[in-house]
Amino acid sequence: MSFASFATAVLLAVTAPQAVQDPTSPLPDVTVSGVRGTETEARLFLEEISTEPTHSLSLARWTTPICLATENLREEAAAALTARIEARARAVGVVVRPPGCSPNVTILATSDGRATATDLVEAYHDRFIASPGLAQGDEGDLRRFAEAQAAVRWWTISALMDDFSGKILIPMWGSPATAVSSRGGGFFGQDRREGMVTSLVILDLSRMNGVTDEALGDYLSMVILANIEPETRAGGYPTILNLWDSGAVSTGLTEWDMAYLTALYEADVRMVGAPPIRSLYQRTEMARIMARELAGDDPAP
Repeated sequence: MSFASFATAVLLAVTAPQAVQDPTSPLPDVTVSGVRGTETEARLFLEEISTEPTHSLSLARWTTPICLATENLREEAAAALTARIEARARAVGVVVRPPGCSPNVTILATSDGRATATDLVEAYHDRFIASPGLAQGDEGDLRRFAEAQAAVRWWTISALMDDFSGKILIPMWGSPATAVSSRGGGFFGQDRREGMVTSLVILDLSRMNGVTDEALGDYLSMVILANIEPETRAGGYPTILNLWDSGAVSTGLTEWDMAYLTALYEADVRMVGAPPIRSLYQRTEMARIMARELAGDDPAP
């Protein structure tokens, strides 16, 4: 039983199913800030907002298609959020599955996010920990997920994947790995990548405080498409992640946010080296790409 199946079963037990929407929406504009970033500034920004599972070889990203499901939202709100997130995903090259697919990203709205998260963790604790140490946060992270006073909380599970086939290389939920390294692996594991498998996002509707569908959709895009540190304050940088802070951006993704997502999905991690070196290489590449994007330069040929 996958985490996606587990999440779907939980949600079906507490809410009636909703019609699947396939709204079409043009990609929204990005909020432009007056700040331009050097590679050093970009590196500080990505270090501030990023989190990664223990011992992972790289920051995780989606290497397989995503399928979104929303529960407990009005049809119009669900359609607006879905369209916004899917547009952002496509913009960085993530494939989005059509209606009727089996969800691997579930957005659950509730009137009490802390109570809902706590109940789910207590009832299905083993489903949140897919395998020891590699694929998700630890027990402390899970406790913070359940107990935080937050408008939005998320639990993303990633896995070590074959960089060429995209198949999972480690056992998850007691099941065997789905593949072995397709090209031999090498001593340093240079054929491997941390890929996202599934994500559960809980919205506390009592804490939305008038946030627009567009801003919320962009906030969700960041936490679904990247492993974002839940307690980040982004060091004063302009970012949608400060949505609930006083005087923060409220209209959508900023140039810094889009530069980060572009860099995450463009930066290479395939190089010979031990795990810390591979992660360092990816982050260095991301900082370079972010600086390029913030400066408005064209990619090098």
